[in-house]
Amino acid sequence: MRKSLSFFLIFLVLLDFLGNTYISAGVLYTKTIWLNRGDSDEYYYFTITLEDIDVLGSSAMIGVSGIQGSQDIVLQLSGQNSIDVFGDESITITLLDLGSSSAKITIAVDVEALANVAYNLLKNKIQEAEDAGLLPQSKIDTYKNSLDSASSYIKIGDYISAIDLCKTTITSIDEDTKLAKDAKKAIDNATLIINNPKLVDKDCNSCPESIVSTANTKLKQAKSAFDSGDFISARDLAIEAATLIEECCKSCKIYPDKEKSVENFLKSQSSEIPLDPAWTKINDAKREYENGDCIKAIHYLDTAKSLAEDIIKGWNNAKNCRSTLLSMISEATSKYVISYGTGTKIQIALADIEDRIYPEITEYMRKGYFSTAVTNCNALKTEVEDRIKAFEQTWEQMNKSYSVLTTLQSKGYKIDSAWEAYNKAIKFFQEGSYTKASVEFEKAKNIAEQIESYASEAQRIKNKTESCLLNLKTNGINVDIIFKEDINKAEKLYSSGDYTEAEKQWTVILKKCQDPDIANAIKQRKTTYTRYSQIKAEKIVIPSSISKQLQEADEYFASGKFKEASAQYAKVTEQLNNLERTAKDAMNEIKQSEEFLNSDVPQYEKISKLLGIPQLKLRAKILKESIENASKAYASGDYSKAAKYVSKIEEIRNDMDGDGIPDNVDILPQLPNYYLLGGIVVLLLFLINIFK
Repeated sequence: MRKSLSFFLIFLVLLDFLGNTYISAGVLYTKTIWLNRGDSDEYYYFTITLEDIDVLGSSAMIGVSGIQGSQDIVLQLSGQNSIDVFGDESITITLLDLGSSSAKITIAVDVEALANVAYNLLKNKIQEAEDAGLLPQSKIDTYKNSLDSASSYIKIGDYISAIDLCKTTITSIDEDTKLAKDAKKAIDNATLIINNPKLVDKDCNSCPESIVSTANTKLKQAKSAFDSGDFISARDLAIEAATLIEECCKSCKIYPDKEKSVENFLKSQSSEIPLDPAWTKINDAKREYENGDCIKAIHYLDTAKSLAEDIIKGWNNAKNCRSTLLSMISEATSKYVISYGTGTKIQIALADIEDRIYPEITEYMRKGYFSTAVTNCNALKTEVEDRIKAFEQTWEQMNKSYSVLTTLQSKGYKIDSAWEAYNKAIKFFQEGSYTKASVEFEKAKNIAEQIESYASEAQRIKNKTESCLLNLKTNGINVDIIFKEDINKAEKLYSSGDYTEAEKQWTVILKKCQDPDIANAIKQRKTTYTRYSQIKAEKIVIPSSISKQLQEADEYFASGKFKEASAQYAKVTEQLNNLERTAKDAMNEIKQSEEFLNSDVPQYEKISKLLGIPQLKLRAKILKESIENASKAYASGDYSKAAKYVSKIEEIRNDMDGDGIPDNVDILPQLPNYYLLGGIVVLLLFLINIFK
C-alpha cells in the first residue's frame, strides 16, 4: 500500500512538471498550479477558488463552481488529499502542498464524464419545461433537437462541443422560461383588465370602443408572439394592451383636475402672449372628454401645456432680446452725446432703430413668429453695435479733423474751405449719416493739410523770392517800385488764403528776380561804375555827356528797363574806355612832345638860325603852341580837342623839317630836302657857267 502511494505521488509530480497533459484518449485533462488564498482559476467549465487554509497549515478549503452548481471541499495533506468534487467523476481536486497563504493542487477534468453530466442535466431541464407546460411545443422541440445533437457529439467523442451545446441550451431554457413567465403574466393581466376595467379603477365602467378594440388587437398579437416563442414581443404587446385600458381609466379620473391646472397655467401668463393655439387644444380636450375618449382628452391637454410652454419660451426669448435691445439703445443714447459749438449737441442716432422694434419684433411676437422676432431683434442689435462703432469712429475722426483745423487756424492759415467741409460733416453727424460724416471729416482734414502744404510751399517760394529781391536791393535795384505791384498781388493772394495762386505769383516774381537781363544789368552797372571810379581816380575829367549817358543808364536801371540799362551801361563803359585811352594817349604824347621840345627842338632852332631856314623856326613855334594848347585842352578835360592838338604835334614831331619825309627815314631831318636840291641846282648852274 505504501509502495502504491509512492508511485502515485511520483505520478502527480510528473504531472506538475508536464503542466497540462492529455491522457486517456482525449477524455482526462489535468493541471497543477499554486493558488493563493482568495484567488480563482478557470479550467474547463469549472472555477476553482482557494477560500482558506487552516492555521496549522495542514488543510485547505476549496470552492468549486461548474455546470452542476457549486461545492465546497476540504483537503488535507495528512488525510484526504483528493476528492471527486460532484461525485460524477467530472472533476477531481488533489492537494499536493501547502504554504502559509497558498496551496499547490492538481485539477483533473474528465470531459467525457462532464459531457454525460451536461447531457443528463439538459435532458432533465427539457423534461421539467415540458411538464410545466409553459413553453410552446416549438421551443420544446428546439431543445430536444439540441439534446440529440449533444448525444451525437458524445458518440463521436467531441465532448467539448457536447458540453458547450448543453450548457448553452440549458441557459436558453432558463431564460425562455423566465421570459415566458413574464409574458404569460402580462397576457393574463391584460386579458383581465380588458374584460373588467374596474380592476384599474372602481369608477371606470368602460372605455371607448376604439381603445378596447386596439387593446384586444395588441393582446391577440401578444398571444401569437408567445406561441411563436417571441416572449419579449409578447410581453411588450400585452403591457401595451393593458396600458391602453389603464390610461383610459386613469385619464378620465385625472382629467378634470388636469384641465383646471392647464387652464390656470395659461391664465397666469401675460395677456400679450399669443396662447390661442394652446386654448384651441384645451377645447379639443374638452370635446374628447365629453365624447368619452379621456386618453385623447389628456393628450390634448398635454399638447396644450407643451405648446403653451414652447410659446412662452419663444415669447420670453424674444422679450429678453427686445429688452436687451432697448437697454442697448437707452445706454448708447445717454453715453454717446457730444456738445459742440454754442450749445449744439450731437447725439447718436438710434431713434429709427427704436421705431422699428414694434413692426419688426413686437408684432411678430404677438403673431407667434418668435424665431423671426429673435432674428430681427439680433439684426437690430447688430445694427445698434455697428451704429455705436460708426459713431465712435466718426467722433474720433471729428476730433482729429478739429485738432488739425484749429492748429492751422491758430497759425493764421486761411482754411475756410476746410471749415466748410467740416461743418458739412457736422451736419451729417447730427443727422446720423456717419459714413458721409466720416468722409467729410477726413475731407476737411485733408483739405486743411493740403492748404498747409500749399501755404508752406507758397511761403518757401516767398522766402526764396524775398532773398532774391534783397540781393537785388543790395545791388541798387529799386525793388519796392519795380516789383511793388507783383509783391502786393502775391501778398493779397496769400492773405486771402489763395495759397496756390500766391505760390504762382511768388514764382513769377522769383522768375523775374532771376531774370538774366537783371543780372546782366547789375553786372554791367557794376563794371561801368568800377570803370567810372577808376578813371575818376586817375583824375581824368569825365565829360558831362558821358555822365549824362550814365544817368540815363541809371534811369533805365531804376525803372526796370534792364535790357536798355545794360546796353546803356555798356555804351558808357565803352566811352569811358575810349576816354581813358584817348586821355592816356594824349598825356603820353604831350609828355613825349614836351621832352622833344626840351631836348631836340633847340637843335632845330640853331640850325634854323645858322642856315637861315625860317621854316624850322616856324614849325618849332607851332609845336610849342600845339603842346601848350594840348595841355590846356587836357587840363580842361577836352580830350577830343587835346587829341586834335596831339595829332598836330605828332605830325610836326614826325617831320620836323616839314619836307614831307618822316624824320625816321629822312637823311637830313633838320634840313628840308628841297633846300638840298636847290643847292645842288645852284651848284650845277655855277659849274656850268664856269666851264662854258
